[in-house]
Amino acid sequence: ATKVKDMNVYTHVIVLKNAGRKTASGVRISHHALPDFSIYPDTEYKIIELPGGGKEIFLDSLVPGQSINVSYLYYAPLRLEQIHNGIRFADGVATQIPIRATPIVSKQVEITAGILMLVGFITLIYLGVLLVSHLMAV
Repeated sequence: ATKVKDMNVYTHVIVLKNAGRKTASGVRISHHALPDFSIYPDTEYKIIELPGGGKEIFLDSLVPGQSINVSYLYYAPLRLEQIHNGIRFADGVATQIPIRATPIVSKQVEITAGILMLVGFITLIYLGVLLVSHLMAV
């Protein structure tokens, strides 16, 4: 039997959003290596082979306010840094903004945390006043 060293599966998503007021035409998502991917919502695209061996996902346009998600699935030894090579469109280069997903908590948890922080803050003030009055009495 063949022993496999690394069976790690990796995934990440890029979100493209046209935050401008004009339609972005000729959108190109360049890749050094293009792993398996999917685009949501379902959008028409082309894969362009580049002379240097890379590939681009080509979208005709993104209208103002439109967002699409490109989800990638890949295996070791391929890493995130080895995939992307920039995003551009006919009139310029897209601005990339790194984000980190955080868990969404319920309103009840937010309120409880707020109350606990307020009680802690009031306790600190009370202890500070006690300390100052104690030092003044000595």
